[in-house]
Amino acid sequence: VGDDWMPDGDTWSQSNIDAYRSLINRAHETAPYHITDGFNTAPSETSMATYTSVGYVPSAVGLWLGRALHLPFDVTFTLGRWMNLLAYCIVSFVAIRIIPVKKILLCAVALLPTNLFMASYYSYDPWLISFLFVAIALVVREICTPDKKLSTKTWLTVFLVFFVALGPKAIYFPLIGLLFLLPKSKFESAKQRRLFIGSVVLLGCIVVATFLLPFVASGAGDSSDMRGGSDVSAPGQVAFILADPLRYVGILINFFVNQYLAIGMSCEYTLSFAYFGNLGMVYPWLCTFPVIFLLFVAVSDAGEHSWLLCKAPIIAWMALLFILTVGLVASSLYVSFTPVGLDTVKGCQPRYLLPLIFPLLALCFNFRLQNRIRSDRYNLACISLSCVPMVLCCWFLVASKVFV
Repeated sequence: VGDDWMPDGDTWSQSNIDAYRSLINRAHETAPYHITDGFNTAPSETSMATYTSVGYVPSAVGLWLGRALHLPFDVTFTLGRWMNLLAYCIVSFVAIRIIPVKKILLCAVALLPTNLFMASYYSYDPWLISFLFVAIALVVREICTPDKKLSTKTWLTVFLVFFVALGPKAIYFPLIGLLFLLPKSKFESAKQRRLFIGSVVLLGCIVVATFLLPFVASGAGDSSDMRGGSDVSAPGQVAFILADPLRYVGILINFFVNQYLAIGMSCEYTLSFAYFGNLGMVYPWLCTFPVIFLLFVAVSDAGEHSWLLCKAPIIAWMALLFILTVGLVASSLYVSFTPVGLDTVKGCQPRYLLPLIFPLLALCFNFRLQNRIRSDRYNLACISLSCVPMVLCCWFLVASKVFV
């Protein structure tokens, strides 16, 4: 629409906003629609109906509905965002209904400001996070009912939810390994259990193939992201890792301990509103509040049924899956985004930890404690405190810039 609409300075008056809205609405009515390169995995492809684009379905439904109703562009654009948020809320609600324990913890994680912020924009992360909530809820439900046999319907449902959840980011495929936690008593026979384990492995292989095969087919050359700089080379980085794997492990450990997983960095994936800013930068003393609060809820949201999760194999297996997944995420960015041989990882955004927070807290922070606080008071207090960071983020990072 050009730059003529830009006001002088950083402050927009209401007349500036109204003028810009009218301008983009008029451009929307007169401009033709066409598909351009850059939105697809390959320039020769024009279809968006791919496994990896499934996370954009809610937003696409909103945009389609706005166009079908011939709404103005600004309303249609907003509707696409609202549909994404609505889908996140509905799927998260389903997960809370399904899971028999840790309901308050799941609610608290779903209400993290960064989760809700991403859900209100055009992002596929909410699809991944919310459907993983459902998948983990189904797994936890089966673990907490060891004497109830695993039905074919539940078997297929869990597989389908994992498959749908991992479409946007298949790099989180190690979480499929949670299915190995189902006790032997869930199966009618040893043969059925072996068949289940084999099908879990097959599901993992299918998901892995969705992102690994294109990488291998291109010889790793097309996976380099030049936004990381001219020194980025996926083939060169792979060769560097294979030449000295111990050094690379040391780079990862240093990156995790001193940067990525440091508790002081937690505000980057809990209180961040992207380009609007970070509440932890406005009030540094709030940086660690969400993580400390989630740890408290993980421990206190306990009862006799949650004790079924208090087993060393479950804790150890979840911890291993967490380390493996985070390692894969960091490695993918080290190969595709980081200059060859650099002693840190570039482009590994803190928000990539969000899909892992709930399973880590739900399965690794369990103790044989009995919460004797009245459930209505405890639930109200925890949910209210979960909403406080979101309210503060909305005011200080967004609303105050408009009204003050």
